[in-house]
Amino acid sequence: MTHNYTIEIIHYLKSEIEQYYRKHYRPHYEVTYEDIYAMANRVYLSELGNYPDPLIQSFFDRHLDDMLDVIRVIYLDDDSVVLEEILKITRGSKEFEGFRIANGYRLERYDINDIFQKVIEHIENNLINSISKPPLICNVDRIWNNIYIDTDLDSIDIFTLNHDTVLEALFWKKGYAFTDGFDLNDDGTLRIWNPLTFEEVDKRYHLYKLHGSFTWAYHSQHKTAVTYPLGEFSRLGSVIEGAGDNEILIGTFEKMLEYGGGIFIDLFWHFWKVLRKIDKLIVCGYGFRDKGINNYLIDWLVANDNRKIIVIHPDLAKLMDEASPAFRNLWSEKNDKFINIPYRMETVTWECIKNNLR
Repeated sequence: MTHNYTIEIIHYLKSEIEQYYRKHYRPHYEVTYEDIYAMANRVYLSELGNYPDPLIQSFFDRHLDDMLDVIRVIYLDDDSVVLEEILKITRGSKEFEGFRIANGYRLERYDINDIFQKVIEHIENNLINSISKPPLICNVDRIWNNIYIDTDLDSIDIFTLNHDTVLEALFWKKGYAFTDGFDLNDDGTLRIWNPLTFEEVDKRYHLYKLHGSFTWAYHSQHKTAVTYPLGEFSRLGSVIEGAGDNEILIGTFEKMLEYGGGIFIDLFWHFWKVLRKIDKLIVCGYGFRDKGINNYLIDWLVANDNRKIIVIHPDLAKLMDEASPAFRNLWSEKNDKFINIPYRMETVTWECIKNNLR
């Protein structure tokens, strides 16, 4: 259920983010759902005391009056009622310890957390609903097939930030030997997280989903993430019995807080392990705007003069103009560390890419 105030708070946060970027270094920045999610999540975590953030707290204190004006109703015991009817007037009173005082109304800390939790849940649910349909096989199967049959390659490591199942569906349909870190359980009803599958030499494609997937969920009985058996894409809208929260990372900078927990420890350990073994990295479909991922890439790139990034994109200058400032500056200062293949993934050939790997 979407509460009446949820969309209004989302619009309010979006407006604040847009004003920030217009005032600072990116006047044409397009706010995404991840920006809004990040701000709501930081307020929520700060209010809970999990990650106290003085800057967020200061922002929230300054804007609480405006946000109360935005909130038309508040959810309480399954009823939406007018805010003024359930909040006592306590103008100027200091006796309510642990409460926020704004516009003459008493707003409990629980209510603040509840409001922002519902904003977070709304964004998560809409994201999952938008990508949880059976995946359409993408029109790049030719290049994936040419990579797969290339006998010069021992195995192929693929790191993606996407939450959908497009690649799994393609690989499964084509009959490719691949692993995404899960093993089928004894009765064939679930696949359970097992990072040792990434060491299996008979798997040509190793698929690492660094930000998780909408089909992954933590399972209390197995004490780790589980997902559906491969090929059962018609079940993607269903709920795994016994499963809890989705193992999925959304947001901006605060995603890095999760890199050191749960299955993401395994994923990022493999990411760094693979990076340290290579001198050239092929990048396609990434905008260089994720600070956590960028930190890994920058550290890897500058540690060795021979290392280069091959970027498949029709307009590298435009891509870097929209990248994070740190990566944009790196590209400007060390332009020779980047090789551009000016095509889209749909039109580039494996032969073209492979020539740039030599």
